[in-house]
Amino acid sequence: IRVAGNSTSTADTVDPAKQSLSTDYSRCTMFYNGLTRLDETLAPQLELAASIEDTKATDWVIKLRSDVRFHDGKPLTADDVVYSLMRHKDPAVGSKAKALADQIVEAKATAPNEVRVKLNAPNADFPVVLGTYHFLIIKDGTKEFATAVGTGPYKCKEFSPGIRSVATRNGEYWKSDKAFLEEIEFVGIPDESARLNA
Repeated sequence: IRVAGNSTSTADTVDPAKQSLSTDYSRCTMFYNGLTRLDETLAPQLELAASIEDTKATDWVIKLRSDVRFHDGKPLTADDVVYSLMRHKDPAVGSKAKALADQIVEAKATAPNEVRVKLNAPNADFPVVLGTYHFLIIKDGTKEFATAVGTGPYKCKEFSPGIRSVATRNGEYWKSDKAFLEEIEFVGIPDESARLNA
């Protein structure tokens, strides 16, 4: 399928922390998953997290699914989650969600598939925060985003900022009832008439 979004620029990104346009959001949710996802009522539902429990809404224990792999075959671990969360706090990253991440005092791996997050104040909506676009999970240590290696339903075959992306079906996606299309070509066409004509 070919799809046209309503925005595009050379600043298009597959770095979840830096997303700012609807095309970024659409593209990144093809390639990545979050710990939670927001349903049609904006309520958080478990995604990469198998469970999320809290003590007084300041100490959160997140247990991860054990059946998830990145597109390159690497299993999802607590280290990936810690890295994904904590990089938002680094001013050098330029995360659009830094203000939300500033509430995180600490995130640490307490087991291969378990992360403990400490907040600076109670926040019962922390699972909602984790379901927003910027908090999609990337591989531990990822610094380059010329392509995307996530856990999502599609793999990144091509990404050209301001031009297009091509996504191919992830045949080993952990949600067996998702990802039916073989390929998605995604472009941005800001002009509504041109987009409709295309």
